[in-house]
Amino acid sequence: MDQTYPYETLDIAGFGATGFAEDNSPDLLKARIAPVDQTVCSQAFPVGHGLSKGIAEDQLCAVGANSDSCPGDSGGPLQTTLHTYNRRVALLVGVTSFGSACGLGSYGVYQKIVPHKQWLESIVGEPLDPLTCIKNYETYLQQEQLSMEYEAVDAYFSRVYIRWDDPKEDLKCGGTLIDYNTVVTTAHCTYNSKQESPKEVSILGQRNRIVKIIRHPKFQFGSYYNDIALLRLNKYLRKSDIIAPPCLPYPRAVDALVTKNRSISIRLPKVGLEPKLQIYLPAKGKCDELEVAGRPDYVAKLPKGLTKFLSCFKADYELIPELGGFDIGGPLLSRDESVMFGVNVFARDGGSYSPLITLNIARFIPWIEQFVLERQTHASNAGNSQESVDYQDTLLYEGSPCTTNDRLEGHCHFANECRRELERYRYRLVRPAICGYKGYNMLICCPIWRDHHRRG
Repeated sequence: MDQTYPYETLDIAGFGATGFAEDNSPDLLKARIAPVDQTVCSQAFPVGHGLSKGIAEDQLCAVGANSDSCPGDSGGPLQTTLHTYNRRVALLVGVTSFGSACGLGSYGVYQKIVPHKQWLESIVGEPLDPLTCIKNYETYLQQEQLSMEYEAVDAYFSRVYIRWDDPKEDLKCGGTLIDYNTVVTTAHCTYNSKQESPKEVSILGQRNRIVKIIRHPKFQFGSYYNDIALLRLNKYLRKSDIIAPPCLPYPRAVDALVTKNRSISIRLPKVGLEPKLQIYLPAKGKCDELEVAGRPDYVAKLPKGLTKFLSCFKADYELIPELGGFDIGGPLLSRDESVMFGVNVFARDGGSYSPLITLNIARFIPWIEQFVLERQTHASNAGNSQESVDYQDTLLYEGSPCTTNDRLEGHCHFANECRRELERYRYRLVRPAICGYKGYNMLICCPIWRDHHRRG
């Protein structure tokens, strides 16, 4: 058992005695017990009585409130049940060794398997890591589709792979289409180990060059705060029945919708699945500040805690370690995958053993919209991919003179104050010209000859 994956309960099985001074069982019995802290275990079994050095590192203690291993069970399995996405897998953690007594509440001692894995592999002549074992013996494993609570789904594709010139750097990060030529990901995902920027994105066989990268101006390398970046592609993706960008939520929805169902993008599962899958993570999997505060791998990058810009999620299911990882840079989606709530900034082991940290994308919508709606007046700038953008020279403000897309003179007003212009858009007569934003409110060019209608 690897201490990185602290299994809360373990199962034992055997034909041993069913109680003190009782006969062995004619039937194979199974019971559930829980691991005991190694210090407590050492105190229960001090040096002596066949333990010249006390409890060793390759031994562990376990105890059950209503169960125990007894004489006749020695050599039997100590195991735990984990999951792939469509199989239950019993993993051998150890073997029953000895105990202090046979009765409720007594400690049993078990020999761990992992410290002896290399020796065992030399005897059996094949790898014994969980992923290889599952692949070799999948037909013998019990089928178990994830329940509705953790249902695997595969709706529209919106997740992309981020690619570098060096294929060794590929597939380490994901991103999400938020328009057919725009991808959102983490700022960390716009650097490789050589501090080079990615060159392409790919989705369903389509590859598009990245012509512009903008990282959030407050992003600092090594921190999860403001860890967001936008990529502009050289051309729009070809429209497809199975490719569709998700919508972004209203900023006020980030708190109001925390109880809604969520799904999370998972990267390249190694066993039994297609390269793209969504796993439904229920809202009850949301964790809090306390579950992050004591972990060194989080504290170093989150010195101020989660703040309102980040959320923490934890899965209730226990996946096989290293089965597949959630994308760094991938999306946190609504259950139907139509709305994107966050960007994954820290993800490991499917949320089973380490909380998943996501950036709340609603907090960044004004910044995102400035990039998405930026006026393309200087086509020659398309190749200048690494420069950030100052939008002040392209955005107008409330009351500024402006021109609509069908060349009418006007002034910039809040969209909800220029209803006739919105009606023209609804009837597909003209697309509103975006002036800019004031807070979270959009300003559009409202024609002068219609100004009196909006207030009258």
